[in-house]
Amino acid sequence: MTEQTPPRPNISFRDLLMARQNGFAVDEYQFFLWRREEELLRSSISFPQQYARSGVLPEQLEAPLHRVAWSAITKLMDQFPELEQLDPGAVASAMADVDAAHSATAMDWVRILMADLPVDPRIGLDLVVKDIFNHSRLRRWSSVQNGYLARFRKETNVARLQAEVINTSRAMLFEYEGEGSPAQPLGAVEWDSRDRSKVSVVRTGIDAIDRAAGGGHGRGELLVWGGGTSHGKSFAAQRLLRNQARLRQSALYISCEDALELMQCRMIADFCEPSVSPKEIRMRTADPEVVDRAVSKMAKELGDFVTVVEHKKPTVSQVCNMVRYYRYARNVDLVIVDYLQAVTPDEPSNSKVNDTALVISQLKKCFTDCGVAGVVLTQYSRQEYRDGEEPSINAAKYAGDIENEAEVLVFMWKDSDDTLHVKLPKVKWSRAKALRYTIQVNPITGCHKEWQENYDA
Repeated sequence: MTEQTPPRPNISFRDLLMARQNGFAVDEYQFFLWRREEELLRSSISFPQQYARSGVLPEQLEAPLHRVAWSAITKLMDQFPELEQLDPGAVASAMADVDAAHSATAMDWVRILMADLPVDPRIGLDLVVKDIFNHSRLRRWSSVQNGYLARFRKETNVARLQAEVINTSRAMLFEYEGEGSPAQPLGAVEWDSRDRSKVSVVRTGIDAIDRAAGGGHGRGELLVWGGGTSHGKSFAAQRLLRNQARLRQSALYISCEDALELMQCRMIADFCEPSVSPKEIRMRTADPEVVDRAVSKMAKELGDFVTVVEHKKPTVSQVCNMVRYYRYARNVDLVIVDYLQAVTPDEPSNSKVNDTALVISQLKKCFTDCGVAGVVLTQYSRQEYRDGEEPSINAAKYAGDIENEAEVLVFMWKDSDDTLHVKLPKVKWSRAKALRYTIQVNPITGCHKEWQENYDA
């Protein structure tokens, strides 16, 4: 049968799909792009909270019906931000409110749309949304270039025309990455001294780190926290998580080795009065009344500010996808990855040092892209560290480019008296050589207390 152009206009991916099945010619790029748009719509109806801050605008979609649907979905997400899933009937009704021309067919279209399984939001935010952004950018670029083509062979100042084409093209094609357009002189960059929402650092709640790092850990920056076995790296993470809740900041903890239950028990132990060990809590041998009171206190203090995710032996892309997912879903400020050596590159090599360097650089880029303060816990190398000795700056296992990538390094160790020491061998904002402290540890719970300056050092 000879391919023909379909007789009726195409306003959604379903129309293109039906036309192809009936033997009509369909543009392959348009087919791909409109399928992407439908994947976005289906996934956002199933997971609206994750897409509430995706940044996609109706005009960035190309299919006419998809624009109407996305306008309706974003309207519902704004009205009901607490919903974990949108009702298809409500979406169809909202579509009719946006454009009455679709009131008769909206319900059937939404029903067919939701007949397929939705795309995982981690894939949707990382891949589908990016493709839509890229196409929208190229479409705008194409329309602007048409205006320049109309001036071609008419503009006598060819050098100026070329410069305009290059500068405009770079500004458009790279606007989402924040590069390409000429930088302003520093004196022309605006500064709002009253807007607290523009603070570019996230306080850790540990005064020694916040003071040294210029008021807090910078968004998009990397803090690497090292320790040997039994030094309490996970307890340090527990303290950071509780501090974030106290500061009313949102935190994500990704456990790449331990079960979620272990962090839960450590956190409950920190609230127990009198003190109870995490082991007793996990074994259910502690006084139930004490534990129940602690759980109630913990829930009240932490609220919705702390999220703990268990993912054993993930790839670095899986970790980055989780960071992006929760950055949109929970507006995360600080991310803790526990621990570096348990994360594998997407394509491992024969060198652990190279693999670690690749992982740490990808995590750093992800923190920068998402605008979160990143904390990565790391083990010590047996060759570089002996129990009771102070670790060197190269103590991290398969150190790779850790020192180069990190803005802040925090290293813990225990001396022969079992006193927990900590030093900051690198802080980009200050001279770190003399920054040494001791940490008081609850002997029953293992939880960390306040840092005290070590004047002896």
